[in-house]
Amino acid sequence: MKTVCYIRHAKSSWAQPGLSDHQRPLNERGLRDAPIMARKLLDVQPDLQMILSSDSQRTRMTSSYFIEAYELPQESVVYTPQLYHPRLADVYRVIGEVPDHIDKIAVIGHNPCWTEILQDVSDGTILNVPTCGIGVVDYDVQTWSAVSGHIGTLRSYIYPKFYSE
Repeated sequence: MKTVCYIRHAKSSWAQPGLSDHQRPLNERGLRDAPIMARKLLDVQPDLQMILSSDSQRTRMTSSYFIEAYELPQESVVYTPQLYHPRLADVYRVIGEVPDHIDKIAVIGHNPCWTEILQDVSDGTILNVPTCGIGVVDYDVQTWSAVSGHIGTLRSYIYPKFYSE
């Protein structure tokens, strides 16, 4: 069994018009939601072993809260441009490169791809993954290269609107 926690980055800022999309940081809401959702994911999936993340500024900032919550060593985190606004095939290709001795990972990235993935495993009931929304998907496979659309089971779906502290 392999488990992927698909995490959409937290809410980003548009306050600096000169920044490229890739460079945009989190805004105040994103800075509030990301640590809350990292703690909530610990309740749902307490034992992540690795994080794969887009290399954009907002996904790096989002991932920092999950790294801290799970106390992951830096060598368990991979930032890659292949997850910056990817196609589905790109996501599954990156996941397919994870060593098979690892069973539980988080992948932090962007819409519309995250919504497409969660629509596949929820029979279309998820219409849009909001910022910092998380879908925990179990795949009944032995290797990461076998992970693909339509074969996973959505175990949990959480997002910031349900939580306030």
